[in-house]
Amino acid sequence: MKKMLYTVICSAAAFSLLYASAFPSPAFAAMQTANVTVAAEEITDPETIKDMLSAFIAEKEFNAVCRYEAHYELYPEYDGRVVIEYEQDPAIDIPAVIKEYAISQNILTYCLGAVRLKDGKPYTPSVLDNKKATDAVYAAFDSGAETVPVKIAYQQNGIDGDKLNEDAKNAAAAYAQTLDLARFTADEIVQMQDAYFQKAYGDAYSAELHKRAAEILKALGIAEKDAVIYRSAPYFTCKITREQLTAAEQNPRINRIIKSYTWTYSEEAGTETVSDAETVRSMFTKLIEENHLDAKCVDHSAYADCPEPVIVEWDVIEGGISAGMILLDFAEKYHIDRYAYTTIALVDGVPQVTVAVAAERNHPGDVNLDNTIDVSDAVLLARFCTEDSKAVITEQGKQNADVNGSGKIDLDDVTAILRKIAKLD
Repeated sequence: MKKMLYTVICSAAAFSLLYASAFPSPAFAAMQTANVTVAAEEITDPETIKDMLSAFIAEKEFNAVCRYEAHYELYPEYDGRVVIEYEQDPAIDIPAVIKEYAISQNILTYCLGAVRLKDGKPYTPSVLDNKKATDAVYAAFDSGAETVPVKIAYQQNGIDGDKLNEDAKNAAAAYAQTLDLARFTADEIVQMQDAYFQKAYGDAYSAELHKRAAEILKALGIAEKDAVIYRSAPYFTCKITREQLTAAEQNPRINRIIKSYTWTYSEEAGTETVSDAETVRSMFTKLIEENHLDAKCVDHSAYADCPEPVIVEWDVIEGGISAGMILLDFAEKYHIDRYAYTTIALVDGVPQVTVAVAAERNHPGDVNLDNTIDVSDAVLLARFCTEDSKAVITEQGKQNADVNGSGKIDLDDVTAILRKIAKLD
């Protein structure tokens, strides 16, 4: 069965990345392909591409072979693309000539991959020829460290955005069907459906990022529990050995490796989102004490305009470990609700924010605590009221959700929020 990834791969973003990774950019070799009829339309069908390139390789008697579908386990980074395996020829640059031929035939070159063989096996250039890690990482090992904490950036290409988009649309449409037409107008339902779609797509994309990071960690021999995987960006942090660094340098999915930091915490991470303010404050306090961080949880009255119930100050120390980044990594690993806390940097004791005084903490309608009242608050509350297990509201958010002052939160409050947005009240 053909892999249906070409609509995703054939995007402008994928082009710039995959073109560079699939083929180097040397000067074209002397062998030319001038007397070739150019195809009228772009060719993306993998079987057609394979047949065309195989015929060209046979005609030129290159020491190469063209593969499709049979190579996925060998080269997962080229999943969905046609792969050319070739032995290095000192007289001619085989990938360059094949690339020239593909362009002449209107074959989209970012639907291709090239793998050099040496003695019949995939050849990986020396790490020294293609360093991905910063000098600070190597310096740490050279100083005698057995493991070094690093942050690793990896590729996002290959994620099927079209499928994620379609699934999110279907989920949002199904959600809209659960809304009471007697309570909401058609425009309100459209707004709530759109907000639900945005969140569903974001959650699905985060899951794809996690899956990719997990695969890379497995290839490096690192357990997921020993890493911090970012939910919305292609990064993770972990400790690696010298041998794992070498493997990471040679992993085609990894873009960059920089020296990071390490921290400890005496409790295992759970799987549920933590949103209760007192629990979050207690967790941050424990992290700060166990790692002797220049940070502290402060009383909310000092930053009355901040909607998040938990506020952590941290000191910026030039040349020192960033306590702020450790706090953010900790929040990622321990699934702390991003609306439950905020971190504020201090430079020489001065907060790097505008400090307000004596402001009202309660903002009726601001359910997600983003300091605004919009349709996203209505959507979150509607999901919460219909017992969506993924709809998490902090204690402060629940106070803000009781818009009509009834002492309980229900769909009547959702209607009240929408009326506020529409300026009907």
